[in-house]
Amino acid sequence: MANYNTTAELDTFFAGRLNTTPYDNAMSGDKTKAATQATAIVDRLNYLGKRLVATQDNEFPRDPDASIPQDIKDAHALIVLALLDGREIEAERDQLDIVNQTFANVKASFNRAELPPHILAGVLSFEAWTILKPYLRDQQAIQLLRAT
Repeated sequence: MANYNTTAELDTFFAGRLNTTPYDNAMSGDKTKAATQATAIVDRLNYLGKRLVATQDNEFPRDPDASIPQDIKDAHALIVLALLDGREIEAERDQLDIVNQTFANVKASFNRAELPPHILAGVLSFEAWTILKPYLRDQQAIQLLRAT
């Protein structure tokens, strides 16, 4: 499986952004691992349209585009940064469902029914989620196909 960004592309992306210390300080091997894991996260989602070539490894490019949209590459990079920052989906779920938390006499209340959609989808970066969302199928819609 090829990643959506090469290390050189990630280097260029992060050179123009603030707060990229986790990426800047990561070893080359960790950058590659994070890129591979981020590609898997991007590819787990349910996108509009169909793959450009049915046998391609990744979800993008998608018909009618012959190349990977820059939005997808940007979202991939943001997920790479979140992974290198040590964020994990399980920890995010555990932290985000806390409604109340008290430190004296240690009290915490949880609301496990109201997790943000990006966490439910397994996307660690909210910014990446907002980029990916327009490419996703509406999970509430029903698609009818007529066989001829």
